[in-house]
Amino acid sequence: MNSPVKTNVTVKPDGTTMRRPARRAPMPRNPSIAPSRRMPMIIWVICALLVGAVGGGFVVRQRFRAKEVVGAINGVPIKDYTLYHYLEKSTGRAVMEQLVQDELALQFAKKKGVPPSDAEVDKRYDKQAKGRDFDLRIANIGWTPEDVRRLLRVRVAQANVVKQGVSVTDAEVRGYYNANINHGNATAQYYTPESVQVAAIVTGKETKARQALRDLNDGVRFDTVVNKYSEDTSRKTGGVLPPVFHGRANLSKLPGLEQTIFAMKIGQQIGPRKFGGAWWVIRCLDHKPETTQPFDSVKDECRDAATLAKGLRLNTARINSEFDEFKKHSTIQMFWDQYKGVVSK
Repeated sequence: MNSPVKTNVTVKPDGTTMRRPARRAPMPRNPSIAPSRRMPMIIWVICALLVGAVGGGFVVRQRFRAKEVVGAINGVPIKDYTLYHYLEKSTGRAVMEQLVQDELALQFAKKKGVPPSDAEVDKRYDKQAKGRDFDLRIANIGWTPEDVRRLLRVRVAQANVVKQGVSVTDAEVRGYYNANINHGNATAQYYTPESVQVAAIVTGKETKARQALRDLNDGVRFDTVVNKYSEDTSRKTGGVLPPVFHGRANLSKLPGLEQTIFAMKIGQQIGPRKFGGAWWVIRCLDHKPETTQPFDSVKDECRDAATLAKGLRLNTARINSEFDEFKKHSTIQMFWDQYKGVVSK
């Protein structure tokens, strides 16, 4: 049954009256149903608070995924223009100068009639890509395969200019090869000495080294133990050290270390042992014998390298003079004030 409607009487200035409906009287609360009607609202309020606390981070992350935001510190974004501004201040001029020089080198090679071909660049790139940990190495410096290709294109252009008009004999090619398989040549390209790669836990205290060994014997992962005990910079790589090449390692400050690791077999672990004032636990990861690439497999590469070496001896002064003249007559325009005059002619 509906509630009775109350009325109010309003007297107008002319003496007439007007009735208007009053507000309905409030419905009496029914104690048996009031809590159930109020509960959904309470639940939604609680849920909203929880979602706000947990989901707020998600909203912030979504907002920070905008292209202009590089990162955020406690919710405060770092914009890309801030990063670029400081990069420009620190290295902008040097980078711009290198870009200009590279472009001039490419144009100079084209003018000389020896621009780098895609086939030449691909050949150089394929050789680089076959190298050890190629993808990891370029990723560590923030490079992409296209960055590598651009650099190689510039290097091929420069080499083509230097080699232009130069020829070599078979004896000169063989001489280049022999020099690059010489065991005493630290930069020999076609001879690789015996090498060992190890992972190590290095600490200044014997007690820590022995505790590290106990953890390893209890089955704890090597990289976990490294992170807990090692004081060497190799902690960042799980204790893994760069390969050590026999006769090329600079381990004179650590007497006995080179002889020790070259006597190890793959999977073998030794230590704790003291080398150079620190305690080492060492695990052998890889052990490779020395190798020499046969002449027939690198003959074309040797001819190219021998030609370049001869061209550098014969043509460097002339080419430098010609390049300076080319640059002097080039139009180099910098439209940003901070880079004006970055390359002097």
